[in-house]
Amino acid sequence: MFYWEPPSTAPAIDPIEAPSRAERAIRGVRTDVYSTGHEPAAWVWSDGAWHWASIRARHCYPDGSVELQVRVPQDSASLGERTYRWGPGIVLAHPGSRATSTTAVDTSRR
Repeated sequence: MFYWEPPSTAPAIDPIEAPSRAERAIRGVRTDVYSTGHEPAAWVWSDGAWHWASIRARHCYPDGSVELQVRVPQDSASLGERTYRWGPGIVLAHPGSRATSTTAVDTSRR
């Protein structure tokens, strides 16, 4: 189900910010990147309200966990990028189109 309006209830907890890019590379990840205008979107709970956030990239890990790199409002005039683990506090708004590029980190050479 996709939500064009924000969810009517608050999540039990805020979304969890993900680790740094260096840590993602060490853990092994497949990254799907979306081009501007074709990216999916999500509602992200932040500062006591739901915010529309465009999804810039999706990071998929071998253990099945997923992180979303999103562009969210910082204040009334600017946007910022954050990476959150998929879970409470994030609701898919619409799926967008296919990723424009996909990369994978080879974890076999350690």
